[in-house]
Amino acid sequence: MSTIRGKYIKVEDLDFSFYFSARNPRHTIRAKIRWDRDKLGNTFDGTMELHGDYKYTPSPGSKKVPQYDIDTARYFFKRYKALFAAVWEMKLDENLVIDYLKGQISLQELISQFENLPQSDIDKMSNCSTITELNKCVRENKIFNMND
Repeated sequence: MSTIRGKYIKVEDLDFSFYFSARNPRHTIRAKIRWDRDKLGNTFDGTMELHGDYKYTPSPGSKKVPQYDIDTARYFFKRYKALFAAVWEMKLDENLVIDYLKGQISLQELISQFENLPQSDIDKMSNCSTITELNKCVRENKIFNMND
């Protein structure tokens, strides 16, 4: 399981922090959100499903969140879906995703670290120069389950 503070993310400007993990049989693919870019803790403000309509469910007793913030989180998780799905499907180490989001490694370096995939699929992904292209490549070539 990995948590990351929004203030450390370099690929986007986020006003929230979050937790994500590899496959868990107790729930579907999701991220837990804390609406504070500077802090993490043992509690989260809500959960966003990373499939379907990306439903946000606030935690009991959490503060009301503006719809704009929820929409921003939804946009972020959809944009980087291939990475979160790869972690969920155990095709990519979660720490590498964090390194990428922090700007410590490039997309190409990240792609070279995918595992449990045929080399031909990694080669296809290596032709991607943007995260949008990677999402499209994974879906079109059915490289791994995107959990849509």
